[in-house]
Amino acid sequence: MKLEADLRQAQSSQQWQLYYQPQVDHHGKITGVEARDDARDKMLALKARGVRFSLDDFGTGYSSLAYLAQPPLDQLKIDQSFVQQVLESQANAAIVESTIALAESLNLEVIAEGVEIKAQQAWLLAHDCHAYQGYLFGRPVTVEAIEKLVTGD
Repeated sequence: MKLEADLRQAQSSQQWQLYYQPQVDHHGKITGVEARDDARDKMLALKARGVRFSLDDFGTGYSSLAYLAQPPLDQLKIDQSFVQQVLESQANAAIVESTIALAESLNLEVIAEGVEIKAQQAWLLAHDCHAYQGYLFGRPVTVEAIEKLVTGD
């Protein structure tokens, strides 16, 4: 498949890596930004071929609000560190609720990571989050396992 080859080439590209794994200098400043525009162009080309992009682990690390204003994002994935404490922590509940509202206002799908119990899923559903990842639904699997599942082998 040409799309698969294109994805593998983009993934192995140094610019691709810089876009998703920024370098940080000794002052804590993110470097490698000059490669971001090239990576963005490649991502837009892939998006035109049907690839969708998510901002992973939102609320932690390098997932900045600045990325939300830049296409080609389709989804926002709320980091599990917030989701897993949504029932116990009023602060985490407020963060998750406001993140869902922010994503909706930007026309981004919301995915909650780290959903482990039905009560978390129920809370998220009540707050308009309809897509989830986590052990409640299954363990991570390899590409090969998914291929076997899809093909029935």
